[in-house]
Amino acid sequence: MKRLVLIALTLLAAAGLGLISGCNSSNPAETEFGDTNSIEFQLVQEVVVDNSINGVGKIVDLSWELFDSIPGVSNAPKGAGSRQALSEDDIIVVDSFNYAYSGGWHVFSFWAWVADTVEGDTADVSGIDSLQALDNDVPMQIPDTTADELYIRAHYDLGVRNTNIVGSADDSVDIKDIDWNGVLPSVIEGHVTENLNGTVSDSETVIDFDFTNTLTADSIVANLGTEDCPNSGVLELTSAIDISAIRTIGAAVDTLSINGGWEVSALFNNGDVTLTYYDGTTYWQTTEACGSSMSASPVDRWIPNMD
Repeated sequence: MKRLVLIALTLLAAAGLGLISGCNSSNPAETEFGDTNSIEFQLVQEVVVDNSINGVGKIVDLSWELFDSIPGVSNAPKGAGSRQALSEDDIIVVDSFNYAYSGGWHVFSFWAWVADTVEGDTADVSGIDSLQALDNDVPMQIPDTTADELYIRAHYDLGVRNTNIVGSADDSVDIKDIDWNGVLPSVIEGHVTENLNGTVSDSETVIDFDFTNTLTADSIVANLGTEDCPNSGVLELTSAIDISAIRTIGAAVDTLSINGGWEVSALFNNGDVTLTYYDGTTYWQTTEACGSSMSASPVDRWIPNMD
């Protein structure tokens, strides 16, 4: 939570702003290219996009944890499952689950939590995750190393402890060309919708946020056994954003507001990612080494980049 407060304070102080609002005009004559140093762009990038661009990864992480719990399964593909500690600072734990196998689907009702041991933030996550493992398009009741595809259909509800931040997500992700040795890349297709809302504050600033995202993954080629950036593919994000911030210092009051629809795409290309943002009237574009600003931890994937 701390990071969003610091971002907003820095942006408000730098600009001494009044009101900023996102637009929704679709008139091509009004289109212009924006400054990536603008307050509006940076806040949307930090709060919404850097978090949500990892939306497919969050589903894959937890689903592989559940995959290991399918009766009769010895282990998930190399590097993809059996990972309580996803990094030295982040932990994901499945507290409990109910399991059933029906119509070729492994159905889990689960309760889990995700913790950042450095910042102390913890998100409680519950939901239903349905997994289907296939060998040459045939569903498997006891998946083994012949499984070459995994379909994920999930609904999640979450709450961040000691805050009013809540959210939910519905996800459909297909992983194809699975390599159980973790050497060759897989192909990921997916569609994720999620909503997150709440308030963060400190002694001077109160920030309310509410955004609904729709994220589509198109032919993402990535190695499941590493944290490396995808080799290729495109992520498309459509976001309905409502962010407002008020900073009060003595008699001085500064406000910031971003409200409207945004479209964002991420094009992966052998270690680089080109991000294009559009708010209805203005385009922003950046090209950078992949992972330089999108290295969200498992906690960050459920909490906007605020910690």
